Amino acid sequence: MTRRVLSSALVPAAVDRVWELVAAPEGIGRWAGGSLLSAEPEGPAAAGQRLHLLTSAFGLLLPVTIEVREADATRCRLRLVVDLPFGVAGDETIELADAGGGRTLVRLGSDLHFPPGWRGRAVLVLLARRWRRGPAASLRRLRRAAEAGR
Repeated sequence: MTRRVLSSALVPAAVDRVWELVAAPEGIGRWAGGSLLSAEPEGPAAAGQRLHLLTSAFGLLLPVTIEVREADATRCRLRLVVDLPFGVAGDETIELADAGGGRTLVRLGSDLHFPPGWRGRAVLVLLARRWRRGPAASLRRLRRAAEAGR
């Protein structure tokens, strides 16, 4: 069972600045809503890199693993495959475009794959608010991080 969520936002910072936040492992932790534990290998996002984070839900600290599938600084495009708690997997694409006036249009597409059967339906119902609002919340955190760095 798959659900798609698309979100976009105008971020009041230049594309280069937003790309730094999106492509740096520490930045990913900040805007994705987790605490970065490690990046293998260290350094800016690159295909094959694995990020290990902790996030919280229902009062629990839960592990999240992110694999960078694509990091194209020229096209300002990042593709991540995310292993989330409760058997949920995400395939996320972040694209940046210059919106003029020192602003950046950020598009975030997220395909969430839930486990099959009753377990997937239960997780879908329990996490409905989170998966619907998650990308928009990530973009709000990215916007705040960009504003703080001006």
